[in-house]
Amino acid sequence: AAGIAELAQDALAAVEELRSSPEIDARRIGFFAASQGTWVARAAIAQSPGSVAFLVNHSGPAVSLLAADTFALRSSARAAGLDEAEQEEVLALWKLECEALRAGVAPDAHAPLLTALTTARTRPWFARLPYEATSGKSWWVGWYRRVIDFDDRAELEKLRVPTLWLYGSADTQSDVVANVEMLAELARDGRPWSVHLFPEGDHGIMVPLFEGGGPRTMAAGYFELLFEWLERNAGTHHPRAR
Repeated sequence: AAGIAELAQDALAAVEELRSSPEIDARRIGFFAASQGTWVARAAIAQSPGSVAFLVNHSGPAVSLLAADTFALRSSARAAGLDEAEQEEVLALWKLECEALRAGVAPDAHAPLLTALTTARTRPWFARLPYEATSGKSWWVGWYRRVIDFDDRAELEKLRVPTLWLYGSADTQSDVVANVEMLAELARDGRPWSVHLFPEGDHGIMVPLFEGGGPRTMAAGYFELLFEWLERNAGTHHPRAR
């Protein structure tokens, strides 16, 4: 039952709690936010200008929530081996699902989506990427209806706090190209922003530990870059990772 705005209020409550501690320098409180959390952090900063000194954005989209999720779905279809035309068929189903949510109808009761799914089940790609209408009993239906049209572009244009934007070039959940292009456009007026792209990093900015796969670890240089940026922009000192 909580959308981005409500979660942002929770984040600001945490900031105020920190401010009340004599051990905390209230001028140096910032957010480290990952993925969806970056929308929450930016909403909190917009709700209470001046309360947060900096922002570290870890794989968080700069585009709208719906644009980011649409990109993630296309990435899943591409990973399943669907060609461009088949990907468009999947996205057409997603569009119908979103239309149902905007109309206040659970996807599993939305006639246009159910009709389209009848056809989709006969398509060769469906076995590789099954798509079903989300049940009205799912928590996701109520939540996504609240956030489906969330877009903080206007707030992002006003964001002036020092911000470190961290992305992995192999992220399949956030459109790195679209994000970086938007940030480059906004940063032309000299905002205190830094953008860093880690080659082969995924949504967690992790890379394979061994050549060819296996366990994953944080991209080389991630923590060094983060600590150095914080020292310059948040006035803090962090021990180096060992």
